[in-house]
Amino acid sequence: MGGCNLQEYLYRYREDKNAFAKKKYRYRLTESAVRREGYRRLGLRGIKPRLYTLKPLVVGLIPPSLAQMLKRRRDRRKAPKDGERKKNYGSAYRNV
Repeated sequence: MGGCNLQEYLYRYREDKNAFAKKKYRYRLTESAVRREGYRRLGLRGIKPRLYTLKPLVVGLIPPSLAQMLKRRRDRRKAPKDGERKKNYGSAYRNV
C-alpha cells in the first residue's frame, strides 16, 4: 500500500507573517516522528522518505523569514493559472 496526494486544490488559506516563527522546534520533532511512523506503516522505504522525515527539522534551523520566502516561491510555481483557479476553486469555502 502506498500513499498519494490529491491532484487538485480543495481550499486556500493564508498564513500571517508570524506563522513560521510561532512553530516551536519541539513540535517539529514531533512532526518528524509522526512522518517517520507514517512512512514505516505505509511501507515506504529508501532515501526519499528519510529526507521528508528530516525536512521539518531542517526547516526549523533556517530563519523564519527565509523559510517563508522559500515557501512563497514554491507556492507560486505550483499555483494553477488564474483561469484554472476560478474553475477548480470557485468559492474558497465551497470545495472544502
